[in-house]
Amino acid sequence: MKKNFKEALRIALIIDTEFGQDEIEDHDVVEDIDKILVPIDYSVYSKNACEYALGIAERLNAEIMLFHSFYFNVMPLITVAEPFTYQVSTEQSLTEIKELAEKNMMDFYLTLKNEVDKRNIQQVRINYHLTHGIPEEEIISYCDDYNPGVIIMGTRGHSEDDEVLFGNVTTKVVEDAKVPVLAIPEISKYQGVNRTNILYATNFDKSDIKAIRKLLSLIYEFDVKIHCVHIGESKWDSVLLENLKNHFDEHYSGFEMECALVEGNDVLKELQKFIDDKRIDIIAMNTHKRNFLSQILNPSLTRRMLFHTHTPLLVFHA
Repeated sequence: MKKNFKEALRIALIIDTEFGQDEIEDHDVVEDIDKILVPIDYSVYSKNACEYALGIAERLNAEIMLFHSFYFNVMPLITVAEPFTYQVSTEQSLTEIKELAEKNMMDFYLTLKNEVDKRNIQQVRINYHLTHGIPEEEIISYCDDYNPGVIIMGTRGHSEDDEVLFGNVTTKVVEDAKVPVLAIPEISKYQGVNRTNILYATNFDKSDIKAIRKLLSLIYEFDVKIHCVHIGESKWDSVLLENLKNHFDEHYSGFEMECALVEGNDVLKELQKFIDDKRIDIIAMNTHKRNFLSQILNPSLTRRMLFHTHTPLLVFHA
């Protein structure tokens, strides 16, 4: 079934569902992932993200592109006596920062490449790209040229200051990237990509059909179980959840799916309990939603999800 998944995916594009007309758009079909973009800053959590990237790249025979953008913010200095002295100092600083960035990138690249050779990982290519500019802007810009299938980036959260520092970059990439983003918390430890439990949060709108299709396009090479979850209490929620399950069974019978209706007012608390009970490996979210998931993706709650959970977060547009 999985070998013929792409063809089944194209057929499913023209199927009307109980959720309404499923319109065909070019970006609804996710091509084979042969390129993975990994933004790094040479930290521990960047190395952690690379562990996930290696595991996924090995299964997909994909290239890993390490990406770093160093940023030097020059604040104007008002001086009359020695304007030329400041100009030379700034130029020297920029040169030093660039040289340091190049050295760090090369060290990181060689370390990862040696790890690939040591583990005898086959069919994984590693490359790197170094540039200068505001990190989140450069990541988005480079995506247009490189066209990766997914972005994998690490996050951290030891303090409020850390959350603001890195959270802004992650949130901006999640919001603006046209490709899926897999955010890896620092405390998340790579366990391999054998049997994987994925939580997909739904609020029962038309975009669920496209979102599930995109999700399956990303993970069809892996052994996965999808837990489709809705936070709610009404009997109508149960009916809608059953309809979604029936659609999934009809069109994607080669995959295992379990639906659950979780009652509770505290979205984050109930989701975390479900994640722990079911040993969820990845949380999948669709940014197209404007109600339930908009609560999760608002700035304050996003930071809580990204920086205070051990579970990787896969975010994509549908």
